[in-house]
Amino acid sequence: VASPATVSRCGMVFMEQVDIGWKVLLRSWLDSLPERLQEHIDQMKSLFESNVDCLWEMCQRKIKCPVPPTQNWLTLNLIHLFWSLLKQGIPLDPEVDPKDMPAKEKEVKID
Repeated sequence: VASPATVSRCGMVFMEQVDIGWKVLLRSWLDSLPERLQEHIDQMKSLFESNVDCLWEMCQRKIKCPVPPTQNWLTLNLIHLFWSLLKQGIPLDPEVDPKDMPAKEKEVKID
């Protein structure tokens, strides 16, 4: 365990996940989205806000897990899943990353 002096010199601040909450993760991810998706931020935010608490409650009551998940863990995994679906469905920036193109264009290139 680090002493208070070490923590002070390094500028570390420890905060519990419960104190921060999952909305901070969502806000941070939404702020980092590409410019093309900025107009859809309100829709994505409401999608997460309407589902994360229900998912958390379902995990607490209905699912038996050997290691209990936290709300932040669930939110982060939902963000990763949603991001992968976004990247698969729309070309985010084909000039920067040629992998970012719709599946139909990928099929055309293969043929």
